[in-house]
Amino acid sequence: MNNPIQKILKIARREYMEALKTRTFLIGVIVTPLLIIGLAVISGKMARDVGSGPQPPRSVGVVDRSGRLAGDVEAAFARYNKARPQRPLRLVAVGDAATAPEQRVERLKADVKAGRIEAGLVVAPVAAEEPPAGEAGPAAGPAPRLPVEPSRYYANTKSVNDLELYETVRRLLNEAVINRRYAAHDLSPELIARITRPVPLEQVEISQKQPGRGQASMARIMVPFFFMFLMFMGITTTSQGLLTSVVEEKSSRVIEVLLAVVSPFELMAGKVLGLAGVGLSLIAIWGVTGLGSARFLGMGSLLTGAMPAWFIIYYVLGFMLIASLFAAIGSACNTLKEAQNLLGPVTVLIVLPMVLWMPISQNPMGTLATVFAFFPPTTAMIMILRLSVNPGLPVAQIAGSILALAVASVATMWAAGKIFSLGILMYGKPPTPRELLRWVRYR
Repeated sequence: MNNPIQKILKIARREYMEALKTRTFLIGVIVTPLLIIGLAVISGKMARDVGSGPQPPRSVGVVDRSGRLAGDVEAAFARYNKARPQRPLRLVAVGDAATAPEQRVERLKADVKAGRIEAGLVVAPVAAEEPPAGEAGPAAGPAPRLPVEPSRYYANTKSVNDLELYETVRRLLNEAVINRRYAAHDLSPELIARITRPVPLEQVEISQKQPGRGQASMARIMVPFFFMFLMFMGITTTSQGLLTSVVEEKSSRVIEVLLAVVSPFELMAGKVLGLAGVGLSLIAIWGVTGLGSARFLGMGSLLTGAMPAWFIIYYVLGFMLIASLFAAIGSACNTLKEAQNLLGPVTVLIVLPMVLWMPISQNPMGTLATVFAFFPPTTAMIMILRLSVNPGLPVAQIAGSILALAVASVATMWAAGKIFSLGILMYGKPPTPRELLRWVRYR
């Protein structure tokens, strides 16, 4: 069998079959889909159960140093509890009128610190006062600002619920103050509420087969991230397996037996191709599970029909590039510890799209997204993120990014093959990055 293509395919088949027997593959096939299904079920149940069960009231202590807002604050809390009976707030008065304000504030802070109440609100003496005319806006003129003592919110923040409680109390305090100002001008809060009542606006997705209400905004944010994370996991997990395989075969001298019948480049190409198939198999299983879970949650319409094709193209090309680098590094090292030291720059390039996913998903046509879409180490993940956010990307950008990634992948495989050919039979001190570049130029 002298045909190099046949040799590469035979090695690829060997790597693929060996990978199917590993514990890592079995975990990816069995455990990961079960986790995806479990998360989907839990998420669906949590979405249905939000607000369906009563929760214990959260206690908020209040010290009204203004002497005029106690009734308005109490009324604002009462309206809140009437609108949200499943998640009430309990207003707790700290001290009485005979107690000095400073002592009441200290007692409130002690109660919060001891956990007797969840939060404390101290209303400033001038909270009900209207701001000076010069503070109404730029048109009012540059009137000097008057020093205003702020109201204070005391809390012992331990979780996200505590942060949400602050926003709720802040909103209710402002509601109470605004109602007091309305009353000072003989304006009815009920009349103001009717006049400023917002107009209901329902979002309808006309792109769906059956028009219906828009999906949750959080789901729209997470679907692009899911595609990019799926590619990230497929590339990194399988490339790490390739690195481990090369290092182990080199340290056990098995590689010397294989090189007796194939060339170093054929061996490397076969390993990359075989493990690319393993990655596609895992991603296919994860993708089908994720799609089924999305349909279970009623979010199947967020997935476009062209995404699987784009995903496969970018995954294969991106994996060839990254896996070639992993194979070259593995061939130059004798232990996994040595290889990890050289993987630092490559790891940064792989993780970079995960760091930039939010600004790119918010502006997929921006300069940042376009630049990294044509930077080969990040092209695969950045482009799949952009396509999942905006399927209508210009055809020229899609074709150009695929061409750039294909050329970069072939060039990387060629350079990695040079390193692989020299490093696979070398033992001793691992090379430095400068020495690896010298190997690429070696003829």
